[in-house]
Amino acid sequence: MLGERGISVVVEASLVLAVLIPTLLFFSVAYTRHALHATEAEHMEKIKTAFFELKSAAERLSLGEEVVATLPLGRSPVPNIVPFLPLIIGGTSPGAGELAFDNSAGGRLIFRSQNSEYPNLQLVYENGAILLVQEEGEIVLFPPAALAVKRVENLVYLQNFELVGENFAISGREINLRFRLENLVEEKTVVETLNISFPRGRYENAWWNYLVSENSWLSGEGYEPSLTENENYFCLTIPGPLTCFKRVYTLRIARG
Repeated sequence: MLGERGISVVVEASLVLAVLIPTLLFFSVAYTRHALHATEAEHMEKIKTAFFELKSAAERLSLGEEVVATLPLGRSPVPNIVPFLPLIIGGTSPGAGELAFDNSAGGRLIFRSQNSEYPNLQLVYENGAILLVQEEGEIVLFPPAALAVKRVENLVYLQNFELVGENFAISGREINLRFRLENLVEEKTVVETLNISFPRGRYENAWWNYLVSENSWLSGEGYEPSLTENENYFCLTIPGPLTCFKRVYTLRIARG
């Protein structure tokens, strides 16, 4: 049997543990959340860079060529500093995002994050641009290589990028995608007025703001453009006469 001193020691030890365990748990959770936020933020920057490199590589392809892009869908796990305590948040999970391809309306590649602490986001590759979508709104993060002009010669260069392939939705730590330039159509026309139309629909706020900036840029180049909208389209109009060189790239996307 324990004497009074033994009972006192047990009581004191119990009191110490009663204070120590919640304190360790508090600091463990606080550390894990801080580390998880930093790790997820770093992962989001990596995936943005991967999308930008994918976009740039696709624009440099010649007909029949292909490029393999590696997308890091999952972040690194965050270690738990108090391993004998139960995990309160998913700091040790791989935190994999989802990558999906939608072959409708010219095709789009979509990354959806699955973050615990850092704000979730979507990255969308469509029409040759990278869009960033978050709760507060959507923007064209990396503009398309779509429009160039030579005012002195009244030349306009247009490029459209279309994505084709089978629909998919996958998640994992690292995904390889193949992009192949399957078709390239080029044409030259002389027009009195050039109308550049963008279909309305998903992410239209980002595209409208992009066209507003293009409209302003063209005005600075000495043109007198106008930007209008109806139920189905946004239309950027450039008065001429103009010589228009147009290229339409068809990129086939596949996993592996």
